[in-house]
This record gives sequence, C-alpha cells and structure tokens, in this order.
Amino acid sequence: MLKGYKDHHIIKLIKDNHHSGCKEIIASYGSAIYGIIFRIVNDEALANELLKNTIYKLCNDIKCNKLNMLCVFTHLMQIARNLAKSHQQKLSTKPLKPIHLNTILDLIVNKGLSLIETAKIMNLSLAEVSSGLRVELKRKQNNIS
Repeated sequence: MLKGYKDHHIIKLIKDNHHSGCKEIIASYGSAIYGIIFRIVNDEALANELLKNTIYKLCNDIKCNKLNMLCVFTHLMQIARNLAKSHQQKLSTKPLKPIHLNTILDLIVNKGLSLIETAKIMNLSLAEVSSGLRVELKRKQNNIS
C-alpha cells in the first residue's frame, strides 16, 4: 500500500467518524510517536498520556481540515513534540542546582557522553539536560569574557 494512499484512507476514516481511523493511526505510527514523546519526557505513563492527547488533537485537526498538505506522520510528529515540550516547560520552572549544571557539562564535554546518555545517568529529561548545558556554557563564556 502506498504511503499517500494510507494517509488518505486514514483521513477519510476519521472524517467519516470511524473509530478504525484512530486504530489505524495507532497501528501505523503509535510506536514511533511514543518514542519521540518518551525521549522528551522520560516517563512512560506521561508519554502514554501525551500520545493519547496527540492522536486526539490530530483527529480534531483532520475534522477541521487543518492538515495543511502534510502527511499524517509529519503532522503527528509536530503535535507530539509541541505537547511534550510544552509539558516539560511547565514542569521545569524550578532551576537546576549549580552542582547539576557542572555535572552535566563534565559528562558531556570531558567524558564525551551524548545528551541522551547524560539524561539517563542523571535521571533528568532531555530538555532539562540541554537547557542546563546551555545555561552552564553561557555562564562559562561570561566568566571568560
């Protein structure tokens, strides 16, 4: 089955209010979208909840004709990232402790770990690690200048 045909079929099912359209989305794209969300939030229960919200929002967008010529997967991916990132921003109102910032920088720069590996080791989300690294690099840059 061609990808464009599959997307067209899913869109038609959802516009016709068939529940099989949502099942088709989950079967086709669910695990990939879950993986994207999980990498951002690093919490299984939250990732499942955000996946449900993502699919619900996609179905509403399809019914309101807001797909804008994107394929279903691309639109799902954008929704998932936006929901996960906005949820992380709500949670990360508390700043990281300076010891965490130094550890993040040390693990990435001196030990050569990736952002994902650092997030797993420190039990932080990917967003917290990347923003912590950014803050620490700016602080180091200002100390040098």
